[in-house]
Amino acid sequence: MTPARLLVLLLLMVVALAGATAFTPARPPPPAPADDEEFPMSAPEVEDAEDEGRLFTLRGEEIDGGKRYFVRNLLAGPLLVVADWTERENMRADPALPLRRVVPALGEVELVALRHEDRTRPARFRLEYSAVPGAPNARHSLAARYRVPFAADVDWHVGQGFHGRYSHQHPVSRYAVDFTVPVGTPVLAAREGVVMQVQDDWRGSGRDLQGFAHRANFVRVLHDDGTMAMYAHLEYYGVGVKPGQRVAAGDLLGLSGNTGYSTGPHLHFAVLVNDGRDEVSIPFDMDDVEEDVAGD
Repeated sequence: MTPARLLVLLLLMVVALAGATAFTPARPPPPAPADDEEFPMSAPEVEDAEDEGRLFTLRGEEIDGGKRYFVRNLLAGPLLVVADWTERENMRADPALPLRRVVPALGEVELVALRHEDRTRPARFRLEYSAVPGAPNARHSLAARYRVPFAADVDWHVGQGFHGRYSHQHPVSRYAVDFTVPVGTPVLAAREGVVMQVQDDWRGSGRDLQGFAHRANFVRVLHDDGTMAMYAHLEYYGVGVKPGQRVAAGDLLGLSGNTGYSTGPHLHFAVLVNDGRDEVSIPFDMDDVEEDVAGD
């Protein structure tokens, strides 16, 4: 067992003895690595993690003169799917492309039907797809407030707040807060909602943005107003909830960690909306953090 995993185990034992809510991983972790070196991940591990991070799948069925495509949303919340031509010759689409379709939670809908315009001539096509979690009509409730995502006795501080110069300069993170806490700190829901998506397969961290930007474990919670809370950089196999599960403010989501693009152990928290093109972060009010959210 690695020293880091031993430390997590000891922390969990202390939490249990203190009478805190018991943590149970959403699924059992694989055997620990044979040595202390956690990199590189094996090809099967990377493939499993990438599969878990998928947003949707497509299937096609033959129709007279063409093909019909269906999209299945893998998230326990709405998903905006966009489709467009990248190559087109003697083909038509119904409905016309480009198109945008909001697919309900875990639902499958017909996306588009493609047919030859003139069957006497050759035809070819290529499509591109993109997807953004959430519905583009979400509006943040003015009454919404958020609790600190830790128990009252946890010692935390804000390492980076709104517009933080290190990594909070992009729309998806501009209004995020990074809480500096030790690996293995229980992470609690800051607001009531439904667990929309989880990712817990990634190991390790680094400062290479290109290599680690999409390797953070996280829990995404959908709120009743359509906004989404992101709890990121969680521990490897440190998620204790499942998609579709409803959580109240203060419920245990998992364990903080140091995965993905990160300079050290912390929890990244942001409230996100789908602006019709991408995910963007928005300002929010959190109890006991108002004076710190502008920190660097």
